[in-house]
Amino acid sequence: MAAVQFADPNTAHQVGVRFRLHVYPTLGHLPMKTVTPSHIRHWLHGLTMARSYQRTIFANVSQVFTRGGRRRHPRQKPLPLAHRP
Repeated sequence: MAAVQFADPNTAHQVGVRFRLHVYPTLGHLPMKTVTPSHIRHWLHGLTMARSYQRTIFANVSQVFTRGGRRRHPRQKPLPLAHRP
């Protein structure tokens, strides 16, 4: 997954923890350009924590795809993820 920079080092640390615990185990083996909305839906379905925390993690993943997609293909829309939890 693409790196996203955060102004606050604590935010960067927390996002890193979220990715290591909840994103990389399911999606980390896939190159970004191959992740589809169905991958995202499957990943979201497997999350078992509070809905508010799921939304936070989803927002972090969405941010990575939005920024990564714009960086690689500025004229194309980023990957349409899935509906927010």
